[in-house]
Amino acid sequence: VASYLANVPTLVGITGFSWINSAAPGNQYPLVNDCNGWNMATPDSDIYGTIWNFNNRSAAIGACEMPFKFACCK
Repeated sequence: VASYLANVPTLVGITGFSWINSAAPGNQYPLVNDCNGWNMATPDSDIYGTIWNFNNRSAAIGACEMPFKFACCK
């Protein structure tokens, strides 16, 4: 997240959502665990991961079956 905020000019035009590794900031929900190491993707799962919203620059919790790309760093 800090890298994103520091490199805003290089990320201009990126929109939508991506999976990120970590728990959402300030979230204590015990089921947010990066989709069990990115091994869970079933619609009935009670396992969640963290997504980054490029539209408003915020983290959120997402159900593991959501078809987002992974965000990574250089």
